[in-house]
Order: sequence, then structure tokens, then C-alpha cells
Amino acid sequence: MNKTINLSFSNTLKNEAKGASIYTISTFLTQFSSFLIVPFFWRELSVSDYGLIGVIEIIGSIAGVFLGLQLDFSLTRFYYEWSDEERKSNTGTLWVANWISTLLLGFGSLCILIIFNDYVFINIPFYSSVLLGLIGTFLGKLVTFPFATLRIVNLPSLYFFYSITSFFIKMLLNIFFVLILKKKLQGYFLSEILGNIFTCCFGIIIMFRFARPCLKWKIFRDAIRFSLPAIPTGLISSGTTFLDRFLLLKFATIEALGIYTLCLKFTNLVLQLHGALKVSFVPFMVKTISLEKKDGIKKLTQIRFYYLLPLFILSLAISLFIKDFTLWINKAEYFPVSDWVPWLIGPTLFSTLTVYYAPGLFLAKRTDLTWIPSTIQFFVVLTCGFSLIPYFGMNGVVISRYASVFALFIFNFKLSQKYYHIPINLGKLTFLSAFLLFTFIFSSLLHSSHLSISIITNLFLLIFYSIISLLTIMGISKYHSFFMIAKNKFSVKN
Repeated sequence: MNKTINLSFSNTLKNEAKGASIYTISTFLTQFSSFLIVPFFWRELSVSDYGLIGVIEIIGSIAGVFLGLQLDFSLTRFYYEWSDEERKSNTGTLWVANWISTLLLGFGSLCILIIFNDYVFINIPFYSSVLLGLIGTFLGKLVTFPFATLRIVNLPSLYFFYSITSFFIKMLLNIFFVLILKKKLQGYFLSEILGNIFTCCFGIIIMFRFARPCLKWKIFRDAIRFSLPAIPTGLISSGTTFLDRFLLLKFATIEALGIYTLCLKFTNLVLQLHGALKVSFVPFMVKTISLEKKDGIKKLTQIRFYYLLPLFILSLAISLFIKDFTLWINKAEYFPVSDWVPWLIGPTLFSTLTVYYAPGLFLAKRTDLTWIPSTIQFFVVLTCGFSLIPYFGMNGVVISRYASVFALFIFNFKLSQKYYHIPINLGKLTFLSAFLLFTFIFSSLLHSSHLSISIITNLFLLIFYSIISLLTIMGISKYHSFFMIAKNKFSVKN
């Protein structure tokens, strides 16, 4: 019986790994590649420019909660509950509603900001920077639905092509406007607008293959009932995410906000990889549990560690190499980034655990309760932020982030287990976390002033951590079997 179960899990793991690798590589490769050109932008954009980009991200994130009414979220949850005959028209209904609401709400948001810009954006150029940045951000929200559709219909090759093509168009436009035309921040925002327009046009062609545009009231009503309760949660989460930036801007300087924004460029690589993995994990979770019930839950508890491991490895890699990276760039105003990134990696990594350890409210369709842990997190950030940031600056930000993510996870986990119980395995998670911390501390003790030696040492430690962690996830029995097979082969040769 155990052999049958192990064989079933192995087959599931292999099948899931094929698709997941394509989705993850295509999503994360584009985000990581855009990160790699950041050093070139550093030569054209100032710390203050990055502070302004941070302001755009704050507004775009909050407004983006409303845009599209979270209907891509509903598509992921309901797709496999529709019959084959209904899927094309139902998908078309959600697509049309998603894009119409995005355009209408986005236009309305811009009108409100134009009216009140003299009161909101004091000493900040609105029309030449903020307005362009928000237009590009809002257009970018349109592409989430085509990507969600490609993932849920499980077409990794087309997803890869769409993702890579869109990325290269945007990157070429970024390089042309910022580095060649020297348009600086205005060029950056213009390239984002043009890139998102191209991606939307490409997305329309793709959507006509999988959706028939229409409006079916019943489908729209059911989808809205599921997605609307998630909007307050998203709004609270966005407010929580950017509250520390607001407090830094209020009690510090635009340069301090710029350093913090740059730190998040590094730590957000973990969130970007998490988003890429989630593109594969969430549909797999919904499909497996919907079709296999209890066996699906068991598979889920086993396979989630294979999704978590890349997040831990990347977190360690960023922490190990950030100092070498800033020294290589050799621009003094950016040196503080290397001091803060390792501290900020911890809460960023911990915030990803909710998807894998506390998905119960999503699976139980109780999105009406997700506002509870998000509200608690918001008040933790608010309390810690106003108490600590005015007096301790970035130290206060770090403490606030740790306190908030722990509060969010604990309450999410409690509610998740109450409404949709999923077994946990804290032993492996504890090992991955403790081993990561030990490896980073050991690297700090071995740090060399020679850049090449430091890189080689850190690379060795990263590989060592990856191998030991993978063997731990596989389990002692598989670890023992691996060495027994190797030993037998060696004995036969002798």
C-alpha cells in the first residue's frame, strides 16, 4: 500500500514539476532579468527618482485592489467546477467584466487624483511623472487576466511565449527611453505605458482562443460574491504594505525612502519567485483537492516543501551576495542597501508561508473572513510604525515588518485550520529556517575583503545548503536508499 502511495506521489511530483518549471522559469526569469538591468538604471536614475517610483507603487497598489474586481481570482477558483461546454462563455464573461471595471475604475481614479493633485503631491511633479507612472501601472492590471487564463487551462508553452515576448518588448523600450534617449524617469514611465499596451493587444488575441466575450449575469454574480469580499482584504493588505513607506517619507527624507525602495527591489525577488511558484501551486492545489479529496490533501502536504525550497534558497542567495553586489556597483550612496537587505529578507520569506500552510479560507470559499487577519496585521504595523519609525528610522521599519508578518500568519493559520483542516509538518520548516540562519551567520564570519574569494565562498555555502535541504525534504528513507543504490553499484564494479 505504501509503495502504491509513494508511486502515486512520485508520478504527481514528476507531472507537476514539468509544468511548474515552465511557469516558474517564464515568470521569474522575466522579473529577474528586469532586476539585472537595475545597475544600468542606477547610472541614470537618482535615489530621489526611486523614492518617486515608490510613491507610484503605493498609489498603484492601493488602486489596483479595486481594478478588475479581483475576477481573475474567481476564474482560478471556479474554472474546474464549470462543465466543458460552459467554460468558454463563462471565462468570456469574467474577462469582459474584468477589463471594463479596470478601465472605468482606473479612469475614475486618475480623474480624482488630477483634481486633488495640488493637495496630495506637494513638491512632486504630477503630470510629467506621477500621472504617466499611474497610467502605466493601471494598464498593467489588464494583463493579469490573460495570464490567469493561460495558467488555469494549463498551457505552459504558450504562457512561456507570452511572458517572454512581453518582457523583451518592455525591456527594449526601457533601454531605448532611459539609456539611449536619456529621458530618465519620464522615459521609464513612457516605456512602461507602451510595453503594457503591446502586452494587452497580444492578450486579446490569446483570450479569443479560450473565451467568448459575453455577459452572463449568473456567472458574474457568483464570481462577484466570491471576489468582492477579497477587495477589503486586498485594500488593507496594500495599506499595510506601504504604511512603512508613508511613515518613512513623513518622518525621514525622500532619500531614506529611496534606499528602502531599493532594498525592496532585492527582497521582492523572493515575492516575485513566490508569485511565479504560486501560479503553478494554487491551480494544482484546487484541482488536486477538488478531484482527489483526502488523497489530494495528503499530496498537497508533501509537495509544498518542493515549492518552498526555491524560496529559501533564493533568500539565502540574496543575503549572501548583496554586499558583493553593492561593492561591484561601487556607488557610495547605495552602500547602505547591503546593510538592510539581509534583515528585510526574513519577514519577506515568512510572508510567503500563508499560501502553503494556511490556504483554508480560499479552499473553503470563505473570502469573507480574510479581512480579519489582514486588519490585525494593519494595526500591528500602525502601532509599531508610529511608535518606532519616528525614533529609530529603518530599525523601526524592520521590527514593524517582523511583528506584522508573524501576526498575519498566526491568525491566518488559525482560521485556515478551523474551516479547512490541512495537516502541518513544522519539523522540516523549522530545519530549513534554522539552517538558513546558521549558513548566513557562518558566511558573515568568513567574509573576505577580496571580492572573488567572497563570491566563491558564498557560492559553496549556497550549494551546500541546497543539497542538504533537498535531502531533508526527500526524507531519511529516500536519502538512505540513494546511498544504498550508489554503494551497490560501486560494489558491483569492484
